[in-house]
Amino acid sequence: MTAIFRPIDAAHRLLAAFDPPATLLVAISGGSDSTGLLVLLAEALKSRRYPGLSLIAATVDHRLRPASTDEAGEVADLCRRLDIQHVIRSWDGAKPLHGIAAAARDARYTLLSEIADTVGAAAILTGHTADDQAETIAMRASRRSDVGNIGLAGMADLVLLHCRHWLVRPFLACRRADIRLALQAVGIGWSDDPSNIDLAYERPRIRATLAAELSAPMDASVFGMRRQQLSEAAADLFRQAGRIERQVLATFDRRLLSADPQALSYLLARLISVLGGRPHAPGHDSLNRILSFLNEGQPGRMTAGRVILDLRRDGLFLMRESRDLPALLVAAGSAAVWDGRFTVSNNGPNPVQIAPNAAGAGVEDLFPGVPSGVARRAMQAMPQITILSPQGHDLQQVTPRITPVPMLAGYDRFLPRFDLKLAGVLAAAFGHPLALPPSHRLLTEKTS
Repeated sequence: MTAIFRPIDAAHRLLAAFDPPATLLVAISGGSDSTGLLVLLAEALKSRRYPGLSLIAATVDHRLRPASTDEAGEVADLCRRLDIQHVIRSWDGAKPLHGIAAAARDARYTLLSEIADTVGAAAILTGHTADDQAETIAMRASRRSDVGNIGLAGMADLVLLHCRHWLVRPFLACRRADIRLALQAVGIGWSDDPSNIDLAYERPRIRATLAAELSAPMDASVFGMRRQQLSEAAADLFRQAGRIERQVLATFDRRLLSADPQALSYLLARLISVLGGRPHAPGHDSLNRILSFLNEGQPGRMTAGRVILDLRRDGLFLMRESRDLPALLVAAGSAAVWDGRFTVSNNGPNPVQIAPNAAGAGVEDLFPGVPSGVARRAMQAMPQITILSPQGHDLQQVTPRITPVPMLAGYDRFLPRFDLKLAGVLAAAFGHPLALPPSHRLLTEKTS
């Protein structure tokens, strides 16, 4: 079973993992979990065992409820009492009609990353608890409960946000009830978001079920270790059998077909996400269809997640399908993402247009030894950059100072500890500039 820590012990364990000087950014909404995290970290710092460490609190006002601004103000009052610097950022602008929870989460992490940039934070800390973990696993198990469901690993205790900030969840092995008892002991209250008990949403329904003890939470530690092992096996598989050409084509020799199917599925899911420029990997059913296709071993093609899988006698080839490849205008002095796969920074004085490459002369030189049909499709998946005059006329093709930088779709925004090795292998193969920020001792500890 996953070990359960006292909240104050978890606070000390976190602080001991950082070398001074270090500023830790604590995300606090005003709820019991995040309030407890800030208060107990402040209490632990009073022991003077961690000289050179300091806290800054940050609240994201999602502007989804009328009371949210007042609640952010209450957090500011608490931080003044604790003598902790506090920053408030608002999620402004129109909100989506669907998927509001996921959009709010993305906005929250983006704003927290921006604050961390400003204050030079060594890590961003959130108050997710063992209760949150149990709810997350129960939600995922309700959709698919077999042991092959990597979602049963739950939330990672460490996540790399936007390729530059560590997100740490120090209370992931602490009970919410214990956090509230600790707050009550020092006379500090908290606010409760009414959406947390609104049964119109899935998580509150799961929470109510777990509270009624109608189902037992699964052990995240076992599934977490399994997911990390599976991810590392996928990384080894890529090293043994695969390579990336021109940042758009994945090629594998046919020994890939005899690999462990779960490691193969894990690897293909991440590769399809990156090559297709989509933040999420194909679903379970799509991956099963891919494995069935590969198990037959017969030459042919199929498409998943905007990626063509072309199985031939001499190997397996994956590339972005040519359908729906966009054209994009990037103004001078700005940057943009093309097709979810490349970032283009236009530092020149003229606008540029990014469009699919026209497969033509020179395709054999770009992809030597690759079947001609595969090479043509791969070339079409490459971005072609044309520098324009202010009036929109073509001036010249791409110059060396305007170079597309490949992205790792999904991992660019949210890279869990489970996948650090695999992401590193793929980053090196694609030429992605992934450089992990300075680590702390929590990174070397076993997945919890």
